Amino acid sequence: MRVYESTYILNPGLDEEAITRLQEKFSDFIKKNGGEIINIENWGKRRMAYEIEHTTEGIFVVMRFNSPESLIEELNRSLRLSDDVVKHLIIRLN
Repeated sequence: MRVYESTYILNPGLDEEAITRLQEKFSDFIKKNGGEIINIENWGKRRMAYEIEHTTEGIFVVMRFNSPESLIEELNRSLRLSDDVVKHLIIRLN
């Protein structure tokens, strides 16, 4: 397994309960498919460098995890299909 880091930006209009639910959804997805969560950091609402989908702010979440390489494409698809995720990025750390 390799170490990955995913940063995703959530819609700024979400309440705390919805943010927690989404974080759990993505971490559970990784756990159910053979991965392991190292840590999740919620950076809170921040101003973005440029406008994305008519939005200038977003809730930034950084998740570091161990995962088999085969899981990454499915996680990418899951993040892309979520209506509450404005933008996301997954990188391999090692």
